Amino acid sequence: MSSLTGISGLKPGYEKAVEQAGGPHLQVQIMLKKEDGSIGPDTKAYIFRNSRENLQTDNTVYPSNGPLKVPSNSLGFIMYGLQYEFTDYKDITSYLRGFDPNEPPTGTAHGAVHCSEQFPPQFFTFAVHLDGSLFKDGVESRYHHLYSSTDFDLTEDENNLLINSIKLTESLYKITNSSEKYTEYLAQALIERDLS
Repeated sequence: MSSLTGISGLKPGYEKAVEQAGGPHLQVQIMLKKEDGSIGPDTKAYIFRNSRENLQTDNTVYPSNGPLKVPSNSLGFIMYGLQYEFTDYKDITSYLRGFDPNEPPTGTAHGAVHCSEQFPPQFFTFAVHLDGSLFKDGVESRYHHLYSSTDFDLTEDENNLLINSIKLTESLYKITNSSEKYTEYLAQALIERDLS
């Protein structure tokens, strides 16, 4: 666990990008073949998020700024981001709404507080080929089981691909049973103890 940010599994070098995006999200970094033949990342990453209207039923993430045009010199993608875990859907809607100190019956004016369990956000990263298949050897993957598929389309001139959405196996707003999470943490601690 990263002590600086409280994010589980955060890899060095991703801190600033993850913090700037804020909240549950997936970032797509396009890998390009440059004119000199070298391979490197595009100069920016593109943010994808779950649709707030369909959080309970849709694991698909959508580009924040409309369909993503994939340059013709693209080789593939590195995808990374954060998955948040909540104990129930009420905690998700409360998180999305933000804290209101005057909301009855938990507002401070009413002498009560709202309590909920919080789990550290889960960092994930994986690489994807231009054809949409998972590239397990592309980067040191973490939680690549989240990836399912990419919904591609063609631009109007049919010269470039567009990414309309990315299908995940779980929502970035995951509902987690607290006793299962405790068991997971306990098993992880026992494994780490046995390895040391």
